[in-house]
Amino acid sequence: MEKFSLTIHNKINCNEDLAWHREVKFVIHHNNATNECTNEMKLLFVSKKFVIINQISGLQGSNSISNQLLTYNKNHKFFNYPDCLQRNKLYYKFENDLYIDVDKEGFWTNEKINPKHFDNHVLNLFESKNLSVNAFILGVEVYLNINPHAIQLIGYHKEASNVTISFNALSNYYEAFTKLPLNDNEVNIQIGMQALKEANNKVASKIFKKLCEKKNENLKNLMHIHTPEEKVRAYLERNDVTYLGKNEFGEYIVEICKRTEGEVIYSNHQVGNICFNYLPVKTKNGKLMFSDNDNYLHHFSESKKCGEVVSEETFQNNFSYYEDKGDSFYEMFSNWIMKKLHLYDRTIKLGWWSFRLQKFKNVIIFFVVIICIILSIPTIYIGHKLGIFEAIFSICKWIHENVGEYYDIITDTLRCFNFKNLKKPEQVPLNEVNV
Repeated sequence: MEKFSLTIHNKINCNEDLAWHREVKFVIHHNNATNECTNEMKLLFVSKKFVIINQISGLQGSNSISNQLLTYNKNHKFFNYPDCLQRNKLYYKFENDLYIDVDKEGFWTNEKINPKHFDNHVLNLFESKNLSVNAFILGVEVYLNINPHAIQLIGYHKEASNVTISFNALSNYYEAFTKLPLNDNEVNIQIGMQALKEANNKVASKIFKKLCEKKNENLKNLMHIHTPEEKVRAYLERNDVTYLGKNEFGEYIVEICKRTEGEVIYSNHQVGNICFNYLPVKTKNGKLMFSDNDNYLHHFSESKKCGEVVSEETFQNNFSYYEDKGDSFYEMFSNWIMKKLHLYDRTIKLGWWSFRLQKFKNVIIFFVVIICIILSIPTIYIGHKLGIFEAIFSICKWIHENVGEYYDIITDTLRCFNFKNLKKPEQVPLNEVNV
């Protein structure tokens, strides 16, 4: 199954003044399970602290989430490059195992245009004529700012990468945006850069504030969540993931659930004479798993021997016979052990083990008692030889003789102040008083 690492960051300052610039790059997702990469062309807003994936609504294949706020992984200098990444580029790692070769150090600080901010697949779409590099890149960015859907040509139709957007179209969009012609005039280029800088910062800051407030609200909700799995699901706002542990950098290792085909569904929550809290499902490969209310399967569910008679009505209404009340010590202890194992490693297949623990309850208790008796014989013998029991008896006798007297005094004193036990004197009726 697909895995990725996740860092849950601290609260973000949503009012921070950040300098944003536009980039168009392939966002690469690395699948840890298969060690394969998939990429998708995205419009990005980049700053020194964050990256925004600017998802344009209406694009074919676009995700339901319109924009995503990514935070640079603080351990990006130490991660091992996946084999599928190019070695001649500096990639930054983000949550959900995303990798992007962005210009983190700043675009506007040097007051120059960097052609590396745009993937070559994008630049090849445009006709440049005899423009200088600065003028051409500026024209491309202005065009994409006004007509971001052009990214669809390369983002979702890679076979159309030889399509050329004419110089006239590029020039017309630039002139509409800056009121200036697109040429190599340095003054026009500087004016265009300033207009583009203001436009990018205005749009990106608005998107950032909205995404930031949403993230902070998520973090606030996490304060009331205790288990790592619930935290991961709440932070990602998805239920199809499970928590596996942490890596050497303290990041959460998250696994995405995969679809499983069931062979038998025990709709009455009962396997044999054992009832489960979650709905038991026997998969085609023979595993016993348990479905929660959202139809996600788990390797563990609390169990106990069924105490009710199965009626046709409860069977048809798919009621569970599992009740938390009246659990024996054995059932509570065995469920506690299994739950701890499940929380330690959620990939451990505990389904049939938990079933057998309840099914052979009497046999297990019998053997445990026999083992305890066998172990108690040498323990008592060794304790007697070492004088341990005599020492314990002497300590108890000393406590009784020295503390017992004070205990009686204290209890007698407290009893004197127990006003609830004091009875009111009975009043004699006046007609019964002797004269």
